[in-house]
Parts: sequence; structure tokens; C-alpha cells
Amino acid sequence: MFEHPVGSVMRQMGHSFFIWSLVFTGITLFKGFTLNKWNAFLYGWLGHIIIDFLTHANDAIPIFYPVHPYVFHSSISYWDSRHYGNLFSIVNYLLMGSSILYLLIQKRRSKFEKTNKGNSEMSNQF
Repeated sequence: MFEHPVGSVMRQMGHSFFIWSLVFTGITLFKGFTLNKWNAFLYGWLGHIIIDFLTHANDAIPIFYPVHPYVFHSSISYWDSRHYGNLFSIVNYLLMGSSILYLLIQKRRSKFEKTNKGNSEMSNQF
């Protein structure tokens, strides 16, 4: 897919600080700086660009595409074992698992607190 001309251009556009800044500026002008679903998407996209910037060794892409061809080759790769890909995968899976566990615990805690709050309000009525 990445060898196809359209796929290559789309990949470079999706990982470009320049393209991101244009989209960020456009959406911010229309929606403002308040946190909304569009800004949340943009901050997630920026986080993805930064993480990719730091974890692509041999398959790095131009970070200022289409304005400048500069490519930063990180010493860490998310997949290449010659560039710590195995260790990165372990750390990545541990962080994702920890995040999921944290979210599940928070969700359960929230349900528990709502249930207890409702029960205590009912007992106060009697």
C-alpha cells in the first residue's frame, strides 16, 4: 500500500507537521481554542505524529512534507529489532494494557459511586 503513489502521498500528509499545522489553524479559526471533538482529534493526531517521529528508523518520512524533504531517522524503531523494536513492543503493550486497566477501574469506580450515592439518598429519605 505504501508503495502506491496515492498511499505514499496520503501517508506523508498524515504524518506532516506542516499539514497538521494548516488543519489546526483552519479548525481553530472556525471552532476556537475551546476543547471540542475537533481539537481533541487534532491533539491526538499531533501525538501520533510526535510518536511516529520518535519511532521510525529506516521507514521515516518527511516531517515537513510537502514544503521540505527533511527526514529524521530515529535510533528507535517500533518494529525493527535492529533498532530496539522488540523492547519497544514490550513497553508499548505494557503501557496500552495499563491504560486499559486504568480506564476499566475508573469506569467501575464511577458506577460504584453512582450506585452508592443513589442508595444513600434513598436511605436519607426514610
